[in-house]
Amino acid sequence: MRKFADKSIDFLFRLKDFGQEQCGLSAHEDGRHHLYESFL
Repeated sequence: MRKFADKSIDFLFRLKDFGQEQCGLSAHEDGRHHLYESFL
């Protein structure tokens, strides 16, 4: 279970970094909430 959680957290951080590279910080802050909603 812990290994799965670590992978999920790592995935989210990679996704966050990718979003920042693509959109820039200000656009990413708006997109993050929507991204988490669709992820859940």
